[in-house]
Amino acid sequence: MYASVMITRYILRMAMFPTERWFGGCIPIFFHIVLASFFIINGIYHIRADDELDRKSTRAFKIVWAVSSKLLTLFIFLWLFYQCVPTIVAKKAGMRKSMYSVSIEKKVPIPMDDGKILCADVYRPERLSPAPTILIRVPLDNNFKGKTMSNVLGRMWAERGYNVVIQGVRGRFFSEGKHIPFKGERADGIATLKWLNTQTWHNGKVGMWGGSYFGYTQWEISDQDSLGFSAMLTQISSSSNYAMFYPNGVFAFKSALFWAIRAHSNVDTPKESGQLAAGFQDAPMIKADDRTVGDIPFYNDWASHTRPDNYWLSVDGKDRAKKLDIPILMMAGWYDPYLSSEVQDFEDITQGPHKECKLIIGPWCHAETVVMPNGYKDQNYRLASIAPSIDWYDKHLKGLTVKDTPPVKLFVMGINEWRYENEFPLKRTKYTTYYLSANKYSSSPKADILDTVLKDTESVSTYRYDPQTPVPSLGGAVLGDNAGALNQEKIESRGDVLIFTTAVLKSDVEVTGKIKLILNVSSDAKNTDFVAKLTDVYPDGTSFNISEGIVRGSYEGKDVVKNISIELNPTSNVFLKGHKIRLEIMSSNYPRYSLNYNTGGNNYDETTGIVAEQKIYSGKLFPSQLILPVIPR
Repeated sequence: MYASVMITRYILRMAMFPTERWFGGCIPIFFHIVLASFFIINGIYHIRADDELDRKSTRAFKIVWAVSSKLLTLFIFLWLFYQCVPTIVAKKAGMRKSMYSVSIEKKVPIPMDDGKILCADVYRPERLSPAPTILIRVPLDNNFKGKTMSNVLGRMWAERGYNVVIQGVRGRFFSEGKHIPFKGERADGIATLKWLNTQTWHNGKVGMWGGSYFGYTQWEISDQDSLGFSAMLTQISSSSNYAMFYPNGVFAFKSALFWAIRAHSNVDTPKESGQLAAGFQDAPMIKADDRTVGDIPFYNDWASHTRPDNYWLSVDGKDRAKKLDIPILMMAGWYDPYLSSEVQDFEDITQGPHKECKLIIGPWCHAETVVMPNGYKDQNYRLASIAPSIDWYDKHLKGLTVKDTPPVKLFVMGINEWRYENEFPLKRTKYTTYYLSANKYSSSPKADILDTVLKDTESVSTYRYDPQTPVPSLGGAVLGDNAGALNQEKIESRGDVLIFTTAVLKSDVEVTGKIKLILNVSSDAKNTDFVAKLTDVYPDGTSFNISEGIVRGSYEGKDVVKNISIELNPTSNVFLKGHKIRLEIMSSNYPRYSLNYNTGGNNYDETTGIVAEQKIYSGKLFPSQLILPVIPR
């Protein structure tokens, strides 16, 4: 066993780490093999010399040996798997081969400005010092899953010539303090950069990596290039958390509550939908946390600060994307709630003088790969999130030449294909208008029309919105479960959902980019919402959500027409020949968005509302229209 382990270790080091070959770390292992050989020879001699073994003890010895050998064999296979996991992951992600053996230091103390100690695991490439550093600031638990993932990432990057520092934010991964989302991350991040600059093994260049809150910790110090911050790689995160929590000014209730009850304690554990249900089933919304786990002060802040005030300024800073002066690679998902604000970041960065900026948008919700309506599922999100990292850091931290690719990479749904582009939105876009109109030839309220031809006749489509019986959320861009593309059949049968549908498509129609809906509406409520959802209708009649949007506003009274605009989430989808394009209009999508009680009040602290009569006007006088970014094929 001893010999086989050492021979295997020798082969692994020789194969995986060129710097360890022959006169490197392989030499001590060679002497272990020599020692093991001595034991083998010695054992053979004694077995041959002892012909009078006690036969009575042979059975017991065999049992002990059988059990111990099996345990040792299992241990060896687990050890071998542990050694090879970073190489396996790196190969699946398409990275270059490993170069260095890795030394690991656990729970390294890093002092903060207020005296608190944040702990980090440090992975360093042996026989390479100084080297650039990849920093990850982690808000997760130090449980088995968290430790395993950090260990694989740390060793994988260190084997390719980078120091890797995986640091727990306050209250996480053995770090002192209490974790309160968005609090103190800028000061702690700057203190960590300063500490890195005192380490002899660090060469002064830092790249950061991570999605969601990991990404936020990067944006918080994105102006610290003077301290060596040289490259960002963010996923499912943006410079504006307000834009995620308040898309078009409406509270993202489900995402906020999911995040709050996950992060409020010293254990970062995702909650199942059943645990969230109590928060959604009663009012007021500001007490949803109390109905689930108890009062959470930062949730109260999120729910009550409905405008981009000083609270959100302290979270997001001001114009961080426009001011960014270091290279950034952003990864977004078509069904992730940060998508719209990430796309806005990309536009803000690329519209002025800037360092290199790249954008990848994939078939993802928040850290998960979405199963497409036709059953297709792309590469695992976790692999996808690390795949571009080595090329990105090799270029911007080491100055190496890597394969050059266009700045934008998109996954096109419907045909399930990846494609490179030079910009987003695309310059070759043909913005195509689809007009809404009632179908006067049908008595069905679900037969309204979406057409590129504006109808001569005026029409009005009406529904009643009762905040006590809201339209339930099905899929979409949310944190937690039930995100992504789901069949909308259950909600399309409701009386408070209007349906506008094209004729059967005679050819494929690709929609890639930003979507805008212009409506002429009226409401007898003081203040109310209008929600839009774009769906892809399959030949069998099933309807899957592609994009969504909402707008909240005040109205002047019954039958007083107001022109409103709804920005739907960007998307890329090919509506195939034989399919239909559908637009759903309603006044709630709950709990994806918070309820509007139609009173003109705060909504977040209200418990009862009034029923509103909603009207959509269409025709030449009031041309309500859906503007789709169609890409010529």
